[in-house]
Amino acid sequence: MQKKMLGLFVAAVFFLSSGCSWNREVLLETEVSQEELEQSDENKKAEDETEAEDTKEIYVYICGEVKRPGVYAVSGGERIFRLVELAGGLTDQADISAVNQAQQLSDGQMVRIPSIEEAEKQADGETKVEASDGKVNINLADAAKLTSLTGIGQGKAESIIRYREEHGSFKKIEDIMNVEGIKEGTFEKIKDHITV
Repeated sequence: MQKKMLGLFVAAVFFLSSGCSWNREVLLETEVSQEELEQSDENKKAEDETEAEDTKEIYVYICGEVKRPGVYAVSGGERIFRLVELAGGLTDQADISAVNQAQQLSDGQMVRIPSIEEAEKQADGETKVEASDGKVNINLADAAKLTSLTGIGQGKAESIIRYREEHGSFKKIEDIMNVEGIKEGTFEKIKDHITV
């Protein structure tokens, strides 16, 4: 009789432990499923935010050699070639090879389409980035040439180029202080080494 009781006891313990183990597995699967669901929700929210940014209306100014220069409202993430289409297309004088038409637009951006004549002058000027007096022409210099100036690193050089693209040529050397990150201290270091 004791053997039967012992056998029943062992069997009961076995079944109970099996049931607990099974319940724990079910609970773990439920927790994993809940985590996957939460991650899925977070991913969906991130995708929705990205889509919202892409469909957000932005305003961009286009000028130069387009038929209808002006400010246009476009969807965020739109490309320059679409903006050119909205502006009525290019004039006969436009040098579109001077502009990256696949570039994405951003709110408040200015896009200038140069004429063939302007592009040729700039191409001629690029060989004269450094004037005969050794000064760097800040309207024509590339990032490598700009970084040769004391106090101008890669970031500031890119800011100078971006500023030129958005606002056009510098009229006087002091205008370089309008570039984000270039203040009086930096200007004092470079003023004797730059020209327009």
